Amino acid sequence: MESLSEKIAEMIKPAEEGSIQETETSSKEVVKELKEVFYLAKDISDFSEFKNDGVPVEEGEATFVVDCKYLKYACGVMKYVCNGSKLNPNLIKISIFKTQLKLSGFGQFSFGVVFVPLAKQAVLPTEQEVSFIFDYPTLAKITASFEKNQLTFNYLAEKKQLLLTSGNLKLELITEENNDFIHFQNKIKDIKAVDCSLNLEVIQSALSYLSMFAKKDNLKENISLLEFRDSSVVGGSYTTIGSIQTTALEKVPLKIKYDVLTTFLKVIPFFYQEKVTLYETDSYYILRDQNVYLGVEKTDVTFPPLKHLLTAKIEESFIVPRALILSALQKLSVVTENKDTLIAFNVAGRNPSASLTLSIKDATGRKSKDVLPISRQDTTETYGAREYLVNLEAISKTFAFFKTPEICIQEIKDKAILVKDTNPLYSCTTIFSIAKEV
Repeated sequence: MESLSEKIAEMIKPAEEGSIQETETSSKEVVKELKEVFYLAKDISDFSEFKNDGVPVEEGEATFVVDCKYLKYACGVMKYVCNGSKLNPNLIKISIFKTQLKLSGFGQFSFGVVFVPLAKQAVLPTEQEVSFIFDYPTLAKITASFEKNQLTFNYLAEKKQLLLTSGNLKLELITEENNDFIHFQNKIKDIKAVDCSLNLEVIQSALSYLSMFAKKDNLKENISLLEFRDSSVVGGSYTTIGSIQTTALEKVPLKIKYDVLTTFLKVIPFFYQEKVTLYETDSYYILRDQNVYLGVEKTDVTFPPLKHLLTAKIEESFIVPRALILSALQKLSVVTENKDTLIAFNVAGRNPSASLTLSIKDATGRKSKDVLPISRQDTTETYGAREYLVNLEAISKTFAFFKTPEICIQEIKDKAILVKDTNPLYSCTTIFSIAKEV
């Protein structure tokens, strides 16, 4: 049977060979070694190593040896949290412990820390752990170039130089000034555990879905947010809002700013389901397991209430086969490249002859259409024709995300339509604002 670590490893998508993007990949063996061997017994409540950032030294030499595969794993996290300075971005801090290496990165709204084991005990110039600042893109290129090699590093403090040797190859690299890096650990105080369970699979799926609609709004902070509340997670924009409901999210208090949504989604696969735990401080939520930490800035704002829409009177609902409507939308979309194109839904007729006509206009005003059979439920029992327009791209993404054979669409008269779907992990309601004419 496949282990949890192997399942998590498979969530990390491979990239094209030879690119820096390769740092996101992590083999099953690497994940298994780190989570189930080297760090299996790590105390998740102990933050002493997290707070120990090492000290910069002005003289002496530090030597450490590390497997490139572990550095590659660590760079997969650092890629999304490495803009530690507005003046000199893409910086990370490397702290050398006796038996492990610590990589730290900081962004405007988030931070990340990764520990990986050393191949042999480090030789340090002091009794304390030693740290220096390094350029992330350079480290990422190294991990993509050496693959499974064992790398030996010598940090020369006086020269601010890092020597890398592997076989007959020797590279002379320059480190950065320590004052160019934001020392975010100084802001992390009074760390407290949050009483909740984290289902990584549900969180990953829910945020991936809502991220299709989430947008940055510089005027309305509460729109630029994905919020966990009342056993659900909600988010979206003025035109499209999604709500994922599941008991697996009970008590989870996270609020994910749009600015860190990509970071959160990309780093989640590096956590281990068996050990992942949520903590909080006055300023941050901290997600951690044995060797990975992700901090996201907290906010006091809240996403707009949805109860009035989720409990509104349903004027009508109908069911349509998913494959059929997806095929129709794909064919109709060839007439336009405009992402903001509206597509008309026209519902008419009684069962078993009820139909949905989808129509769209191109840039010249010419209309294309397709007619689909549906199963209609009209609460007014008049079965009159109804027409409204929705965003083509948003509705297509929604229909394509889920896999159930049928789609249920409900109408709140003159306001919105609700698209509902369920799977074994959660149920989802997507709210689309509608227009009556272009």
